[in-house]
Amino acid sequence: MTVLATRTRSDPSHAELFGDFQHRREGLVAELGDMSDAYTASFEITQLDDAQGPAGTHEDVDAVVVSPEAKAQRRAHDLNRHRRDAGLPQLEIHTPPFVIAEDGTRISSTRSRNGEIDVHGRLLDSSK
Repeated sequence: MTVLATRTRSDPSHAELFGDFQHRREGLVAELGDMSDAYTASFEITQLDDAQGPAGTHEDVDAVVVSPEAKAQRRAHDLNRHRRDAGLPQLEIHTPPFVIAEDGTRISSTRSRNGEIDVHGRLLDSSK
């Protein structure tokens, strides 16, 4: 299962830069479609209304993918505690590495919003 956040924060520049949920969903569907020959896992894209989303209550969810950031890791472990307390099986927690920009530091939405890099990690003229 793949999930995306409902909102792109309260800062309108974030939504302008990364698009609304539907735009991000379409991009993710295209990306996952490109990988369909290499991966056979099924997926569902769900709009989140709370921090846990359907993973907090659905028994058929078996894994969660979270960033290496400490806050995301804590949330994943909190989610597993919630599931355990509810009598649900624990989720596998998958943590892919950060994607690195062309300057050797990680790509982040903050860096994109600040105009340092584009969404693909390429340095923008103002940061050279």
